[in-house]
Amino acid sequence: MAGIFRGEEGLRQKDNADIKYDLDVRLQHWPEGVVVKVYKHKALAALPSVNNAAVACEYLKTEEAVAAKFWKETFYFSHRTDLDDARYVLREGNDMAEEDAVTCLNMLKGFIEEIEGILAAK
Repeated sequence: MAGIFRGEEGLRQKDNADIKYDLDVRLQHWPEGVVVKVYKHKALAALPSVNNAAVACEYLKTEEAVAAKFWKETFYFSHRTDLDDARYVLREGNDMAEEDAVTCLNMLKGFIEEIEGILAAK
């Protein structure tokens, strides 16, 4: 899979002992700004997103992009309507176990497949 993914990651510790980790995963042929964010802040979650409302509207064939809750200037890149809650693997991310990591990776795979379908449909 070398060369297929480009990730941008960051790790920092907050004062309240929550470890924050962000990984933006995208395939090279995806439109600029389209990523699946995998993150462990207070919660552990995966989020299909784009940072450009016009790109979301164009590919999702909607008149208005849906803002991702708690993420400034980020819009959902998915046809799912339940992602304000459904993106979470675990609300208390510091309590994560190996099975939660597996669940998160499976969500990542599912979102990659969905994005590929969205792009193919255009």
